[in-house]
Amino acid sequence: MHTSDEVQRRQNNAAREELRRLVSNRLPPSEVDAVAFGRWATPITELRVLSLSKGADACRQGFLDAVRTCPALGRLLASDPEERKTSWTWAELQKANFPDPVWVVPDIIPTGLATIGGRPKIGKSWLALQIACAVGTGGRVFDRQVSKGKVLYLALEDSPRRLKMRAVKQHWPAEVDVTFETEWPYLGQGGTTALRTRIEKGGYTLIIVDTLTRALGGADQMDLAETALTIGDLQRLAQELDVTVLLLDHHRKPNGLNPDPVDDLFGSTGKAQPLDGVTGLYRERGKKEAVLRVTGRDVEEVDLSLVLDGLTCTWQMAKEAGGTKRDSQQAVALAAIRDITAAGELAYTTKIAGVLGRDPSNTGKVICELLRQGLVREGVRQGNIIPLYATNEDEG
Repeated sequence: MHTSDEVQRRQNNAAREELRRLVSNRLPPSEVDAVAFGRWATPITELRVLSLSKGADACRQGFLDAVRTCPALGRLLASDPEERKTSWTWAELQKANFPDPVWVVPDIIPTGLATIGGRPKIGKSWLALQIACAVGTGGRVFDRQVSKGKVLYLALEDSPRRLKMRAVKQHWPAEVDVTFETEWPYLGQGGTTALRTRIEKGGYTLIIVDTLTRALGGADQMDLAETALTIGDLQRLAQELDVTVLLLDHHRKPNGLNPDPVDDLFGSTGKAQPLDGVTGLYRERGKKEAVLRVTGRDVEEVDLSLVLDGLTCTWQMAKEAGGTKRDSQQAVALAAIRDITAAGELAYTTKIAGVLGRDPSNTGKVICELLRQGLVREGVRQGNIIPLYATNEDEG
């Protein structure tokens, strides 16, 4: 006997798949009986009629109109299938093995749908080209090794001449595996479908869209339904093909108080909801220094202090005395160790993680790197605790 929750889950999954068929993939209605959609039967039936009588475009527009009066329909389409396990005992969690997140740029750009936002002319395209070159050669970004892959770069605001000039300035080698496209169909008008086909045929692992505004065409970015639908389509594409789609996007005018890479994205809140990783590049006009703010679903929040290298036109980590990089995870952990020690307490991995509000396993990796660099040393074991001290500090 099925519980009401199980029935609701099945109905939601069936309705979601039909919506994706009609709205995202623009296919004719399936033969699934409308009863299987539960409370979604009426709106889906109306969309089916639109699809058969007036075509896929009318069906898509009908969906957008329906979401404005029933936002839950939009959330249903954007959500993941509810077939995964959602209830865990502590005993089950202890035995479970979860795969580590997969990264294009470790700790910064995850696999999935991600964005780099910033004000116009701030250096986003230089950073995107830098990432494309690193992936295309298996190089490094911000001292982080990246895996080699094929890159498709939709340079929708650049000419071939300008792309060549910029790549030469960044000293790209001849063997970089990057393909540029300077024209592409708008995402909501066949562009996403074309992108899927191109990825499947070309075997690309990273797709850069520069910029999202140009790729959306005339779409209203303030429209919650329209942006959530288009961005949601891209997220599903990234998930299903196991690739990274990196969007270059614009920030609205800064509020001057506390920059937030999510809130600062131009347009409706629907743009940020499907994103797996969000970064914001912040720089004052005329200055080489900038801050890259990183956040996301499986991304530990961090600020990276960068400086634009005038010789290579690439962003590099800004260094401080002592070898750590400003605002890096190592620098933040080192500061926490000093603060804890100064307060007369023992600094150890779990304690440091708690102070920073971060995962102990990730903090442990940061501590190992500090030990390797000689910036931190271990003190005398006290019970189950091995205290940590910044180099040259007394043990109290």
